Amino acid sequence: MLDIFRRHSKSVMKTVLVFFAAVLMMSFGVEYFSQGNKAPAAAKVNEQEIPYAKYSLTYERAQSSARAQLGANFANYEKFFNFGEQAINALVDEELLKSFYKNTGMAVGTEQVKTNIIKTIASIPQLGDQVTQEAYQMYLQARGGNEMQLIQETQKDLLRQSLMQSFGDFDLVTDTELANLNTRNNSQYTFAYIEFPAKEMLAKLTLPSEEEIKTFYEETKEDYRLPKKVIYSYVQFETKDFASQVELSEEDLKTLYDSQIDDFKLPKKMHLRQIKIAKQVQQSNLEKMMNIPQAEENKDPKQLEEEKKELALQIKAKFNSGEAFAALARNYSEDTETKSKGGDLGWLEIKDIPEVIKSKVMDLGVGEISETINSKDAYYLVYVEEVQEASYRPYEEVKANIEQDYRQREAFPYMTFAAQEFTSKAQDAVSNGSTLQQFAASENKTVLSSVYPTDNVEDSLPALGKALKTMSLNSIEMIEDGNKVFVVKIEEEKPSAIQELNIVRASLIDKLQEKRAQDLAQIKAQELLTKVKEQNSLAAFEKVAQELALPVKHSKAFSRSEGKEEPFTAMEDSDELFNITPKQPVASTPYLSGESYYAVALVEAVPPKSEDFAKARKELLSEETSQTEQNIYQSLIANLKAHANVWIEPNLLTKNEQK
Repeated sequence: MLDIFRRHSKSVMKTVLVFFAAVLMMSFGVEYFSQGNKAPAAAKVNEQEIPYAKYSLTYERAQSSARAQLGANFANYEKFFNFGEQAINALVDEELLKSFYKNTGMAVGTEQVKTNIIKTIASIPQLGDQVTQEAYQMYLQARGGNEMQLIQETQKDLLRQSLMQSFGDFDLVTDTELANLNTRNNSQYTFAYIEFPAKEMLAKLTLPSEEEIKTFYEETKEDYRLPKKVIYSYVQFETKDFASQVELSEEDLKTLYDSQIDDFKLPKKMHLRQIKIAKQVQQSNLEKMMNIPQAEENKDPKQLEEEKKELALQIKAKFNSGEAFAALARNYSEDTETKSKGGDLGWLEIKDIPEVIKSKVMDLGVGEISETINSKDAYYLVYVEEVQEASYRPYEEVKANIEQDYRQREAFPYMTFAAQEFTSKAQDAVSNGSTLQQFAASENKTVLSSVYPTDNVEDSLPALGKALKTMSLNSIEMIEDGNKVFVVKIEEEKPSAIQELNIVRASLIDKLQEKRAQDLAQIKAQELLTKVKEQNSLAAFEKVAQELALPVKHSKAFSRSEGKEEPFTAMEDSDELFNITPKQPVASTPYLSGESYYAVALVEAVPPKSEDFAKARKELLSEETSQTEQNIYQSLIANLKAHANVWIEPNLLTKNEQK
């Protein structure tokens, strides 16, 4: 089975693509409203239409995920992604799976969904281990802010998990296969290498000719394309404006209060005072600087510690005889921060009480003093001034907040319905000669206008920013973005255009020189490897390097499972490095990593110890089972697609970028 499904390559590019596909396969469950939009469907699966707007949103999310994963490298790899094809294929797969689940009777109950959401929230460290209303709202917001969407996503995730688990029943992996996988993953490789930095080649280059500049411009001019920009008018709908329409009785509010009671818990608090008696002599910084001797500095440390302990006992005796703790603290405490305040530590929640004293004061009542607390550096006496037991904020105190939160959360469908109705009427009004401003005024709505948007519009409002790129002049559309809905009309537009050569000339020449330098570095590295080709040995590699006065460096030992060491961490295809064998230890071609090319030779490949296999077996089995499940899953999708009637809008399969 491993031979059937084994992957032979794990390049950075392929790893990103695998993740990218996984992101696309997530169930977005987002309804994208565009009332009156007559644009054709993006695809059809057995006559089930996939709206173009849903495709557009999926495209945007996939692009955002790739950008987040690649960071600054996104621009370098973006041209390799066909976002249009990836997005539409993911949506087609989703429709195929819907039919499959229905036909096989696979389903997920409401209780399963609820349990899964609770477990997920509780497992997120940033949200704490208690599933509070605040934690739920933060999680909901991170998932898009729509409760129905979250339920749909969770249902589909659970169905997919159930499907993947059933695939595991077919996985038959032998120990021999796992041992081979262990050798492949955990053998330790050490490499010798010679670096050819592209930056060092720049000084050897002449300026490019005019013909070279023009040719390079033609090859790369898409890099200098400016996106379409628009001026648009819009009416904004927010949930807070529809909160009053949500039906909510006093009984409902009390039920909500009871269900969220843990959110209103007030922890136990204690008002404490302390006296600190240091075990050793303490000097101020000034005393240390001036070398002022202390009267007790020559005493034996053990004797001094005993005296301090005795002092603490005497202070406690004074308290028991009726002296005020605050007065004793002012006279005897050596804690500079609280001494003048009578040792006052203020009100402290239990979690905030210092560990050194917490266990000794938890069971004390008001007006009681602790036993002498022995810490590493000091003795403490702690007095309980007041205690506030754990309680709950009363219903009347939190009622207004509960009502506001609930109305805001449940106002979403009211808002979207109103926005849909407004959009439809606005489209009719504008088609009959009115303006958006005139119609909005008749509906008591305010129209806002934009300037030409910048890229950060898409950063803060991704759905709106994406829609602005695809909308046509004078069209009116409704765009849902988070907890807001925008009804938008394009007033003016500047089409996407490629900047002329004279504008980008300086930047283009810099890029051309960088490319030429990298090409030269590759040529120099290849020349060295060609000289070693016949003998193909580590000795020949080192000999040629010596003849050319080039330094040979050695990498640390590393394995596939650990990941590459410097300088190979930025290599595009990591498996090529591991495919070098002891019989042919010198790579036939140089490797690009970062901005340098490398001539590489294998020094040694040390297999893992046989006794370590037992420790690694469980992890290896899990890895291989997961991989097998993924491959069977992809086979299932391919089979479903082969037997389905699938139509995809042709332009979407060839569109690499949306301008």
